[in-house]
Amino acid sequence: YAISYTGGTLTVGTKALTITANNETKTYGSTLSFAGTEFTTSGLVNGDTVTSATLSSAGAANTAIVGSYGIAASAAIGTGLSNYAISYTGGMLTVTERTAQPDPASEAILRNSNIGPVDNDKFCSLTDNAITCLSIQQGPLGRGFPWVTSQFRFLVAWQ
Repeated sequence: YAISYTGGTLTVGTKALTITANNETKTYGSTLSFAGTEFTTSGLVNGDTVTSATLSSAGAANTAIVGSYGIAASAAIGTGLSNYAISYTGGMLTVTERTAQPDPASEAILRNSNIGPVDNDKFCSLTDNAITCLSIQQGPLGRGFPWVTSQFRFLVAWQ
């Protein structure tokens, strides 16, 4: 037998790496600032690491209303990441209601001036489970007593 050897090519492909944004919760009116570490990984080997990723959500702003918003992950930074085919899985940000701390005896007059009731003044009172506001408008042709043009009542669920 005559044995001969022929050179070949070994191709090492990339390994799958999944980075998943963590689910988060914040209270309405607060801002969520991502540190870049709110994620998990699946698929790392040989001591490779992901130290941070860019995380973003439309719900992170303090003006985001109560509801659910997606969290997007991207731009991972770490060691050995060129050896991976990186995929990103989003998380969910839940914005919850702010808990009110009412003073049952509270009353407020929201005024446009300091000379008694004028157009667009709003008189509000707080009861056990509702805020009631009256909107004030001047009488016809600017004469006469002010009158109530609308009444708003907001039911409140105290927690």
